[in-house]
Amino acid sequence: NSLGVMATNSTTPLIKLEKAGSGPNVERPAEADNPPPTTQLKSREDETKVVVPAGKGIEFKIDMLKYGKMKYEWTTANGEVLYFDFHGEVKQEKKVKEVYFESYTISSSNNMVGTLLAPYDGKHGWFFRNTGNEDVTVTLRLKGQYSL
Repeated sequence: NSLGVMATNSTTPLIKLEKAGSGPNVERPAEADNPPPTTQLKSREDETKVVVPAGKGIEFKIDMLKYGKMKYEWTTANGEVLYFDFHGEVKQEKKVKEVYFESYTISSSNNMVGTLLAPYDGKHGWFFRNTGNEDVTVTLRLKGQYSL
């Protein structure tokens, strides 16, 4: 019975705690602690496709307000496994040299489903890295309080 058995793949490196979020020299901005807005963004639903080029990485982000809610699903077209970092960046009033971000999930997969309650105003989304030799198409389905 293969249920519950985890396979290891020597081409997929382990991801360590230190990879989560901004480095230790990037301070959490005060704007992360701003109160939530009195009105959230209008609910919407979208489906989009993103092509992750062979040997490269790309980001797909949406704008959300603090405590906005979203359900999401993403799937690779042919079951290809991609490295991803699902994260959020605090909306800051002033431009900064290094943007502060918090990682919600970092892994390698061909599919992910979940919900997000945005911890602060800002951009939230995925960095996908394709280490393969062919482009990979990711289909994203989103439903909730956000803007593209």
